[in-house]
Amino acid sequence: MKILIRASLFFLVSAVAVFAFSPVLRARVWASVRPLLADQERPAAERPKLKLIADNTYTVPGMDCLVNRHGIRVKVVPTTRGVRCRAEPGNGDISGAPLRYFRPYFVFDVFPHEGKPQHCLVGETPRRSGAIGWAPASGLARWPTRVGARYKRAPGGRTPPLLVFRTKDDAARFLREGLTNVEPIARTTHDAPRARMPWPVTDVAQVEAKGRVHEVIKLQFLGTDGDAFSAQPTAPARGRDAQENVESVRRSLGTVDLVFVADNTRSTQPFLAAIKIAVNQIAKSIAVRPSLDVRFGLVLFRDHVPEILFPGRAAVKHFALTGDIDEFLRRVAALHEAKVGSIDWPEAGYDGLHSALSATKWRGDRLSSRVICLIGDNSFHEPGHVRNPHGYRAQDLVADARRRDVRIVGLCIRGGGEGDEQQRHARQFNALAAGTGGRIYSISDAGKAAAHVLSTLDATTRTASERAVVYTDLAAGKPKETIARDRRLDIERVTEVMRFLNARGVRVGPRQADGTRFAEGWAVTDVEGVAILEREVFLARSELDLLVSSLSYVCSRLSPDAAQGLFESAAGSRINPAASFFRDDLPEPLDVFLMAKGVPVGRASILRLTAADVRHMPEEERAKMRTRIAGVLIPGLVVARNDSSLWVYRDGLEFGWIPEHLLP
Repeated sequence: MKILIRASLFFLVSAVAVFAFSPVLRARVWASVRPLLADQERPAAERPKLKLIADNTYTVPGMDCLVNRHGIRVKVVPTTRGVRCRAEPGNGDISGAPLRYFRPYFVFDVFPHEGKPQHCLVGETPRRSGAIGWAPASGLARWPTRVGARYKRAPGGRTPPLLVFRTKDDAARFLREGLTNVEPIARTTHDAPRARMPWPVTDVAQVEAKGRVHEVIKLQFLGTDGDAFSAQPTAPARGRDAQENVESVRRSLGTVDLVFVADNTRSTQPFLAAIKIAVNQIAKSIAVRPSLDVRFGLVLFRDHVPEILFPGRAAVKHFALTGDIDEFLRRVAALHEAKVGSIDWPEAGYDGLHSALSATKWRGDRLSSRVICLIGDNSFHEPGHVRNPHGYRAQDLVADARRRDVRIVGLCIRGGGEGDEQQRHARQFNALAAGTGGRIYSISDAGKAAAHVLSTLDATTRTASERAVVYTDLAAGKPKETIARDRRLDIERVTEVMRFLNARGVRVGPRQADGTRFAEGWAVTDVEGVAILEREVFLARSELDLLVSSLSYVCSRLSPDAAQGLFESAAGSRINPAASFFRDDLPEPLDVFLMAKGVPVGRASILRLTAADVRHMPEEERAKMRTRIAGVLIPGLVVARNDSSLWVYRDGLEFGWIPEHLLP
């Protein structure tokens, strides 16, 4: 019996030792056991079931982004400048900066779910955690593919011009009859500037003409009257800059809202007289500016200390904007500091700034000039402190101010505390001002402090006046050269106003102020056998990494048996989706399997093979396919993956365009 026990122990120890020191055996055992331990991690063999929520819009279990009926992520492109998102469909606070004009955004939800969607919840990446807000569908165009097209420039400029037609039938007539019976709505040539991104492709059709089958594609593009596309608008121009709204826009451009956010704790008592003098001088100087509509606001902050809270047990007291300068100055004259000191040097200044940004009824719909003048003698409680109960952070307040187009300037008083306290005070004030394009000034001399702040506000009010008069002239149809001459402005100043208007969705006349407008049309992809368009695919760098990894695994499956076994013992075979395809011997083709998992493949994919097809493929074909994957496809994709010029960082992920011919 003892001999049997000893023999059993010997074999057990030997097995453990072999398992511990043999990575191949350990990998194979783990690969077999892991699916039994965590079956939910095993890749599904079937495409996830789609659930219809709106017109050609579906949800997929486990995916944040909506998809269309082909399983492609739903994306939209802003068709006008300055499209803004809101926290709720159709209402709520403005959420985030304006969407970037003619750039792709992913869609996470639509509203309503019945009928044609009127609002879309959008973000820059397919992760819902990065959603920006609800954008009006009227300012967006659906992009149902992940493919774009560029004009293909042959060496020497011999490529035929690219022509775009209003309808698919017009494109077909051009192929059959030439330009005698149909006119294009847009064109570009070899000498035109290269488009900043490929034109999104929304539809594809086959047309037979002169004994050949041609492909025509529907493009989204920006039409101009310059040397790129020249297009007619797809619909009559609409917007707040219609003639009846010109005066309203002009008034908004001449609006200035100035809010003072002031420390009102006991420590400001020695400086209170200087604060009142500075505020008086600033307010009176701004109030007399001609052609401007100026209003003043006031926010006082103390600290989250029971003895010094304002009525209602609040650390902040907010006064609404007023256009009555006398009323405002009476408020300022009546100010008195808290009668009890707070516990330590820092105060609830972040609370005061948050109240000024969120509770102020800012006017002008982002066309106005908005300034906060921050006044304080000490630092603010940082997140995590018990007297910063809402966790306000400087970077979040700066982001909020920038979303609302608010500039922060400051009057920095040297108060109590030494060393770290004063350094933190200066660092916080400078971060808030620099992040919004403002500046910080010392209040040691009230008169000089007011003069410094006024120098900053002078530029603000001067810009507001310029915007109002330039817009009035633009709305009257005057070219920018005439405006610059008549108003005695530098031509670049007029151009800056036009850019400002563009960024806020204000169009002068029937087009964007920079001469572009969104349009759609059908283009032929070749003329007399000469290709004039090249396709590119929009994807994340991580998706490209997964594709390269999948191709490496496919290459191993095309190798002799010994090479397959060696590769399968590596970590890549356990984390790659293609591994489960071959392991489970699935009946669907590999390209369909990869596309269902978000891995991009080409239109005429060489991966249209089942696991059985690969297993029974003749060795000569296997060698050819292996050579093409390892020698052509993978090196080309790796070069694209490592080309930093192709990729743009968007909300934690990198996205870019790669040539479609690189895909397998």
